[in-house]
Amino acid sequence: MLASVDRAKNRQNPLTVLGRLNGSMKIRTLIVDDQLLARELLRRLLKEHGENPRASLAAFTLGRVLLVELDKPIEAAKVFADLRARAPGGVFAEDALAREVEAWKRAGERDTARARAEEYLRLYPNGNRTDRVKAAGGIE
Repeated sequence: MLASVDRAKNRQNPLTVLGRLNGSMKIRTLIVDDQLLARELLRRLLKEHGENPRASLAAFTLGRVLLVELDKPIEAAKVFADLRARAPGGVFAEDALAREVEAWKRAGERDTARARAEEYLRLYPNGNRTDRVKAAGGIE
């Protein structure tokens, strides 16, 4: 697998690299092994192939890499917000908003975190992440 990934990286085609990494465990391996490469591949994929049906997954994964792996909460929050703007009713919308709240909190932007948390609770009153969102947004 690594030889295929290395060849794909040299061609600088994010779809080729991600195609070779078919399967969540292989993608997680790339993210753990080379977070900066994962970030750049996902950004290029979104820029060049944003209309692709898998773009939402790529955006969510990019936000997670930025937030968890690279400790870039402001960049992550913007990615999650952009994902929601692109697909407000999409399968990742609820989780993206919850992660956005977490990202703003980590960035020290408490007012923004609270505003996004209030939005989450309005849109998803029985959401899967309600407790975490309340905590991150400073809502009792």
